[in-house]
Amino acid sequence: MESDQTPYMLKIDKDKFLIEDYKKIVKHHMSIQNVIRKLCKDEYTDSAQFKCDLDLMWNNLEMFFWNNSEVVRCANIIKNDIELVWTSSSD
Repeated sequence: MESDQTPYMLKIDKDKFLIEDYKKIVKHHMSIQNVIRKLCKDEYTDSAQFKCDLDLMWNNLEMFFWNNSEVVRCANIIKNDIELVWTSSSD
């Protein structure tokens, strides 16, 4: 049985997915590290900017890792968790 935390702990095989390939495919890079850095430096002026970066990160994952990959499957679980919190907090 899969743990609820499994998607949050997925490690990406760096040998399988070369960074050079990523840079060729994804033109506007965004990662969770970039989001965290921007949060820590107060670079977001509103929640819409933060949400835009999260959406860019999800789109990049789907573009690079393909919609049916394990990485995207796990990312979609995380995305859905965030979307649930996002929509419930904006009510």
